[in-house]
Amino acid sequence: MFLFDPDPSLRAAERSIYIFHGWYPGCIDRWDASTAERMWQVSDDEGYAPSLDFAVLFAPETLYFAYQDRLWSAGKTGGAVRLLSEGGDYELVPLAFEQDVLILRTKRTRGTARFGLRGFDPARGETLWDHPIENGEPYDPPDAAFRHVDEDTSIWTWRFSGGLLHLYTFQADPNRLSFAAIDPRDGAFSGAEPLAFDFPYDSYFGPDILYRKDALIWVMADSKLLGIDLDAAEIKYQFP
Repeated sequence: MFLFDPDPSLRAAERSIYIFHGWYPGCIDRWDASTAERMWQVSDDEGYAPSLDFAVLFAPETLYFAYQDRLWSAGKTGGAVRLLSEGGDYELVPLAFEQDVLILRTKRTRGTARFGLRGFDPARGETLWDHPIENGEPYDPPDAAFRHVDEDTSIWTWRFSGGLLHLYTFQADPNRLSFAAIDPRDGAFSGAEPLAFDFPYDSYFGPDILYRKDALIWVMADSKLLGIDLDAAEIKYQFP
């Protein structure tokens, strides 16, 4: 797996490419993208599996990556690898790092599959909070939902704004977009008035998110193009 550091504050000369490869031992290389010189390489026997479901998050000083129920960190400066969490009945995907809290997407693997969100303290290796999402599947990969919403299956996505993790869930019967916010520090959860959709049936195909810019998303749902202001919980444009 080959990954460029996406940090927009980096100059071209500071760009790096990270290469995850191998299996028992697993290896990570960091290469200078402007000179094609290797900066460091680390390997150990943890057994990374850089396949399509290998999830990596770039934080300012650290890489966080997960495979199945295992979660690691690697320092960008020297590549020191640390196993943060293992075991349990959840597959983990690192989503964001905010206020010293690592936000993970979880997928329960024992019994009925169920997705959720988790706040994790990487410094102490402790789970701070868990928020299960009932009957909801993620919009974003891995395990992206089939684009159809009905009374049994909703589709959700997320963004950070104002220091809070905002959760947006497309639901059916009634057809609507629900809003919630989670404080990453303690998992405090708050909801808001949902946005109703004027769709003729109690299920619909979509959503297909065409474009996201800050609080505005453009979505295809039920063969309609919707421009939605997430902060105002308002449809700004609809066609037809």
